[in-house]
Amino acid sequence: MNMETLQILFPFWGVPALFLLSGLIIILVTKKLWIKRGLIYFFIAYALSFFLGFSGIGTDRSSTASLGYLTLPVISLIPAILACGLGISHYFYNLKKKNNETGKVALLLMIIFGILVLIPYYYQTQYWFKEIKQNKEFAENSKKQTLALEDNTLKLKVELKENPGKELGILESLANTTDRTQLIPIAKSKYASIELLDELSKSNDLGVVLTVVRNQNTSAETLERVFTSHSYPDYFFNDLASNPNTPIVILEDIYKQKHKNSGIAQNLVKNPVTPKIILEKLSSETEVRVFHAFVKRLDSRCDFLDEMKERINPKQKTYGVYKFAMSDYKRKCIKK
Repeated sequence: MNMETLQILFPFWGVPALFLLSGLIIILVTKKLWIKRGLIYFFIAYALSFFLGFSGIGTDRSSTASLGYLTLPVISLIPAILACGLGISHYFYNLKKKNNETGKVALLLMIIFGILVLIPYYYQTQYWFKEIKQNKEFAENSKKQTLALEDNTLKLKVELKENPGKELGILESLANTTDRTQLIPIAKSKYASIELLDELSKSNDLGVVLTVVRNQNTSAETLERVFTSHSYPDYFFNDLASNPNTPIVILEDIYKQKHKNSGIAQNLVKNPVTPKIILEKLSSETEVRVFHAFVKRLDSRCDFLDEMKERINPKQKTYGVYKFAMSDYKRKCIKK
């Protein structure tokens, strides 16, 4: 972790950590019971708020949800500080409740702090249950989508098999829909024409467009338009990198962005049209999956693979893929 990262994290994690450490020290050294009471309430409220926030963020499916982990330690201080005030007012209420004036003031403060503490907990709990409900609905919808997709894929396969020579006409007639469970099998079909795939690539459904990108009938022009639109997630680079119809200039650009997804490098190696200069650069990778991709290339020399094998990250030698890679390597380069 470099200094720049530490500077970014300090206000969000360092400051709350100092608060908590200071509070713990004060609890241990102070003899004033009202301070101890306040800080005990502080720590209980902080732990509860952090737990609710952490759980809520963990169930959030949005792409920016993880940013919540950055601000959570600071936000959890708010109910904790209010709870500290509640603890102190509670202490003085118990101590002075026989004194009408002091007891009434302490009781009033208890009510105010109690309500203020409950507000953030209420919203955190509501957010948590809302995310759980949405995730349940998402899971149910995904299951329905998967079953419909499998059913439509099978139906299309049967219909194409029963109507040889009419495949493209069938695909074009079925493509007049917005139902992704019908469009994805069409976009996956080897009978889909360049024009049909180009039309499907304009869909608003990411799954449909990704399937078009994976189809090796898709034209270079369509793949270039998908890449240059800048409206698709980084994981699209994986499949653009592996499609042999992807223009060389796009492959070169994707190589420069290989840090965005761990699968880009190995897919570039798998692509038979990847320029030699990119392959030479990728040969210095220590990723075992990249090595495996080189092993599977017909033009990879064994002396080159021997050198690359020695550079594999030692930590990755425990991965299951390492066993498969070495098995293919031995079959290719070690003579019996």
